[in-house]
Amino acid sequence: MSKILWDPFHSSVQWNSLVFFTVVFVMGVVFGSLTVNSLAFVQKQDLFFYLEQFFQSWNNDPGLLKWELFRNSYLNHVLQLSLIFILGLSVIGLPVVIILLFLKGVYFGFSVGFLVHQMGWKGLGIASLTIAPHNIITIPVYIVTSWMVGMFAVYLSSPLWSGERLHSIRADMGRYGFAYFLALVLLLVSSVAEVFLSQPLLELLL
Repeated sequence: MSKILWDPFHSSVQWNSLVFFTVVFVMGVVFGSLTVNSLAFVQKQDLFFYLEQFFQSWNNDPGLLKWELFRNSYLNHVLQLSLIFILGLSVIGLPVVIILLFLKGVYFGFSVGFLVHQMGWKGLGIASLTIAPHNIITIPVYIVTSWMVGMFAVYLSSPLWSGERLHSIRADMGRYGFAYFLALVLLLVSSVAEVFLSQPLLELLL
């Protein structure tokens, strides 16, 4: 039984759990987009002011800002992913992983919702060209890794209720580490796309 919980794509239990993690993210997106409407007028104006300041600084020195954005983007991914995988070493951390995935959805939904709410069709264009491309990689990576981390946490804790011993823990930890490394590589590609693909598209709209 414990092996089934960790062997990827092995059973309907895992596919159902993958659907669950996907729904958690989608709920976060919906909540984030609805949060835009709950902001006070002054809060919206302040956020829009900061957004305009970013656009202005981008026009002034896009080359320097690109490398700074790339560094910050990838470092943020590394920190978040590391936290998720560390939490996956214990079933106690599983609720936190679910919350982090939900917040990821909130951030995405709020970002798109705010741009559309404040800038209309231009905001939709900015969101489509600058937020969507790299998130085609980022979103599936976070959903799938959160799912795998959740399955691994349940697998590690399975002896507590099944009485079975984990006979291949070293091999499983190796697979866990490889999944972490692969996710880091994919998020590196995402960060490159975010800065060197999405941002040039942004320049066309500014």
